[in-house]
Amino acid sequence: MIFKKIITLFALTSNNIPQIPPIGIIYGKTVKLPIIGKQYIETKYINKNTAVIRLEGIINNKGTSKIFYENNKEIIELSDNLISIMNKFRCKLNRPYYDIENDKIIFELCFKSILSKKVILDRIDTK
Repeated sequence: MIFKKIITLFALTSNNIPQIPPIGIIYGKTVKLPIIGKQYIETKYINKNTAVIRLEGIINNKGTSKIFYENNKEIIELSDNLISIMNKFRCKLNRPYYDIENDKIIFELCFKSILSKKVILDRIDTK
């Protein structure tokens, strides 16, 4: 049986209802990550609980993150293939959130428990 890694976060908004990006809008950016190098990261919410995450560069893969709420906490569950990649690079996802004022997705990637990189994904207009 494959166990899912679960990231537990306290709700970041004052009313305990975390904001999510608009459904169908793509957010992405090419970033230079410790250990990995240049990597394109893209996120698109396909419904209020599920986002598709696409990686291009050194790592080429696509997976999902699912969000649900339990006892006023936001729980994020990544697909098995994304968990496998994160385990391979000894990487953890910390403090993901949507900055509604600046329309950006922000999170931190921590590598080998000593290196971290704040990642800010910008909205990509797909007209």
